[in-house]
Amino acid sequence: SSAGDGLLQVTMPRVTRSDAHMQVETSTDLIQWTTSGVTDASTGTQWIGQLPMNANQGFLRLRALPSP
Repeated sequence: SSAGDGLLQVTMPRVTRSDAHMQVETSTDLIQWTTSGVTDASTGTQWIGQLPMNANQGFLRLRALPSP
């Protein structure tokens, strides 16, 4: 993870799987998670989640979910 350009960012190498997908989520308390306010800036080789830095505390995670 990193912080720059006013963004909190988490990055991970991309591994494509047909049975799962990744979702970028944010939380203010590490209990309730949401995709609201998160930017998915992923590329063909990396998962990238970004969150604007402001006065509020915030956390990012990449969550693996089974494909529907």
